[in-house]
Formats: sequence, C-alpha cells, structure tokens
Amino acid sequence: MQIIKNSFTDFNIYNNTIKDWHLEYNILSSNDFFADLNLFQDQQFGLTRLKLKGKLVHTGLSPNGYRTFIIPVNYNNKFIYFDRGTSGNELIIFPKNNKINAVTFNNFEAFIISIENSFLKEKLEQIEFYKCEEIFGESELELFLSKEFSAEFYKLANYFLTKHINSVNFAENKTNKHKELVNIIIDKLLKYIEITRLIKKKQHKNKKNFALKEALDIIHSNNSVYSIKELSALTNVSERTLLYAFKEKFNVSPSEYIKAYRLNKVKVEIFEHKGKNISISTIAGKYHFWHMGQFAKDFKKQFGILPSKVFKN
Repeated sequence: MQIIKNSFTDFNIYNNTIKDWHLEYNILSSNDFFADLNLFQDQQFGLTRLKLKGKLVHTGLSPNGYRTFIIPVNYNNKFIYFDRGTSGNELIIFPKNNKINAVTFNNFEAFIISIENSFLKEKLEQIEFYKCEEIFGESELELFLSKEFSAEFYKLANYFLTKHINSVNFAENKTNKHKELVNIIIDKLLKYIEITRLIKKKQHKNKKNFALKEALDIIHSNNSVYSIKELSALTNVSERTLLYAFKEKFNVSPSEYIKAYRLNKVKVEIFEHKGKNISISTIAGKYHFWHMGQFAKDFKKQFGILPSKVFKN
C-alpha cells in the first residue's frame, strides 16, 4: 500500500515518487514545473488527485495490471490525448495496453482511478455490465462526463483522499468502511459508464497528423538538431503545415519543441550522473549543445536552475 500527499517543484523527485507509472516527460514550458499529488494505491485499487503546472508531454505506461480512468476536475481542463483535443467534460478510459500519449497545459487537474484487472472483472460481473466488452476493449475511449456525476464523484473522492485515509482507524488497520468506500467509488464509476453514451475515439489520419507523428519519430530517434525546412522535407509536407501541427498539439514551434526536448534529455542525464566521473559539457555535447555559456543560459531559462546546481545537489 502507498499513500502520498506532497507537492513537487523538482520534476526528477516527482517522477521517482510515482514509480508504478513508467513515464517520460518533456517539459515544454520554462521554469514553472509544479505537481501537487494526493495518492492512495493498494493491490486492487488506486485513487489520485493530481494538479500539474506547466506544459508537459507525457509518454509511457500507466500501472501494469490495472485499467486506468481519468476524470478531469473541471470543464476548463484542456489537454491532448492521443492526438485528440480533449475537454474537461470527458471521462477517459486508458487503453488495455496501458500506453500514454498526452499533452497537458497549465493548471491541469484530474482524478485518476486505477482498478486491478481481475478485480475490475469481478466488479463488472457483480453489476451485470453486459456491454463491458464493447467499452473495455483494447483501445482508449472517451465518454461524456456530466456535471451532476462530476460533482458527486468529486465529493466522494475528496472525502476518501482527505478524511478517510488520514483517519486514526485507517492508520491502524483497513476497516470494513474502507472496503465499502472502495466498492461505492468503483460501482458509481462503472454504472455511470454503463449508462453513458459512448463517444468513440475519432481516428485522425489526415496528412498533417501523420506528418507530425513522422516528425516526432525523427526527433526522438536521435539527438540531432533539425530545422523546420529539413523536417518538412523529410515528412513531405509544407513548413506551414508542420508548423500548424506542432502549434495545434504542443502550442510551440518545431524549433522550440526540439530545444525543449534536448534540454529535458540533458537534465535527466545530469541528474542520473551526478557525483560520477563525467562532465556537464560531455553530456551537453551529446545533445549538440556546444556553446556552454549559451547552454547554461538556456538551461536556467527552461528549469530555473543552472546545470551545475543540478549536478551538485
């Protein structure tokens, strides 16, 4: 069992804390990462309230062996999920393979529910959810999220995360009340899903999105620096089309995305190699940062700290 209630301004500490989530982040915004995490997780059930500041690209996997759901905290939540713009009035069901590909923007806030697969199957059978195969198939799905259900769920989830798991009785041993609350949360979620009209994921296979995927594959496959002209030639679309694709998904230009991606990679390696016999200039050079004065300036602008401070701390 894991219980966490903490705020983070250091991305690496935050990422090391959520060990069941195998994620890689690309921080696109400068010097404003912040995460507020309120998490409960045991072998069958997990509930988290997460607040994030900054513009972040999330790729990787949700907890293995669980089916994961996201309920945005308010209708103003805007984020990108598998290349699709998503608003705060949609409940997200993660795909069966646990893959994550999302972009969140400033002040993203949501509840995250994880249910162990065999426990989920048991609960579906208990409520006689006859359409579960249609909804809990392989792919990710989006469902309409009503304000009425949102308000009811928020109240219940907040009670669980604030009062229930912090109670004296819970600290001593998990009581019958705990099992009852878990069952109520899961039952309300599954019954709502059962009666809600399924909004099937639209496949965006137009030229712009295909070119964006190809460009990202090129950028992520090596550490080279590409101009938008080079990327447009490699992806066979115009520079304008590629610029619009990056702006639409990440709200940054291709060159801004590439610089942020390289800086994030450098920061991770500096953090991993601190105290070891390797220089910052060697790590920076690996990602084509050759002018160390400019590199240090760019690094501090992006993360609010000099690379030498990360290496020593």
